[in-house]
Amino acid sequence: MTFSLILYQIYPLINSLKSDMIPHMTNQEKPQFTAETILADLAQDVRNQEILHKFHVPCLTCPMGGLEMTTLKLGDVCRMYGLDLDGILKELNK
Repeated sequence: MTFSLILYQIYPLINSLKSDMIPHMTNQEKPQFTAETILADLAQDVRNQEILHKFHVPCLTCPMGGLEMTTLKLGDVCRMYGLDLDGILKELNK
């Protein structure tokens, strides 16, 4: 089993535990994504994955992206690949 597959399987569990530790957040609050948002946080939601795919963000399908998913920031990826950060953030934060 590859690391990226393991990550995709356990990350939602880890994140749910993390969000349970933050009492001021509720499930109804929608996160505001920024250039500093980590790709692993975005990849948890299928809607976000579709938006990233629409804007041709390659990291979700790249083997190296799977290894770096917990450290890659959306803004850094957009700079590296010349992607429209403002357009992506606008779609994600609708």
